Amino acid sequence: MPSDEPHDDLPPSPRDDATLTRLGHDTYLKAVNNPVRRRLLELVSKAPGTPEAVASQLVREGLLGDEGALKYHLDVLAKARCVDLDVDPRGNVMAIKITQGGQVVDYMEK
Repeated sequence: MPSDEPHDDLPPSPRDDATLTRLGHDTYLKAVNNPVRRRLLELVSKAPGTPEAVASQLVREGLLGDEGALKYHLDVLAKARCVDLDVDPRGNVMAIKITQGGQVVDYMEK
């Protein structure tokens, strides 16, 4: 006989507010706790920058092996809502701007 009660043994739906909040916090912490992304946020917090300028600085500091790795870090930061990316119609990132969430870098221990 079918039951009308919810199945407590099922994992929570990703649409559940608490689960979404936890996943958002996990994404945010992953983004800001990485040394490359933390430095990227520090650079952009001083002034919006182009991907080329930011990547070049991170390579000079030895944090990036090559400028191509920047895209991955930008994607993580954008997903965590730490940066806004100005993108042209072809999908190329033209500028990186810090968001209020990304400004946490100003308060983190160095």
